[in-house]
Amino acid sequence: MQQLICLFLLGLMCSAVWGQTLDRGVISSGAVRSSNGALAMHGTIGQPIIGIGAGGTVTAAHGFWYRFSSSLSSIERTAPFTARITPQPAVTTATVELACSQLATAELLTLQGRRVTELTFEPVGQGARAQLDCSQLASGVYLLRLGCGSERMFLPLVIGK
Repeated sequence: MQQLICLFLLGLMCSAVWGQTLDRGVISSGAVRSSNGALAMHGTIGQPIIGIGAGGTVTAAHGFWYRFSSSLSSIERTAPFTARITPQPAVTTATVELACSQLATAELLTLQGRRVTELTFEPVGQGARAQLDCSQLASGVYLLRLGCGSERMFLPLVIGK
């Protein structure tokens, strides 16, 4: 039974990660000269360094900025109760919504099962909502153990910074 649950959770996590992309963007001065009198810059500025611009006593490294993005906006499940986690991946905060008229509970767990935090729900309409501060959490895949009365389920939460 445990193997079946592990395979199911692995499938959920793979589907969440499958839609991830790494976008590359440029912060640029438009390949024109920018100057404040003491400092002059030409071209682009960013990370990682793909080129060096030097002139006189000033050297500037330039390159691209990378941003983690996803084609997924949420993870949802409707049985044994309706639950949704947005956004996926989360960067600074995540919202957990449960269609639950009973006592709603949630715990954030590592993939090793270590408890990271417990969420506090507020009643909203016919359900409950909780906010999770992800700003201090490392990038990766976590599990949310959700409860509605005596019913339980797990949903993956992807944090990408």
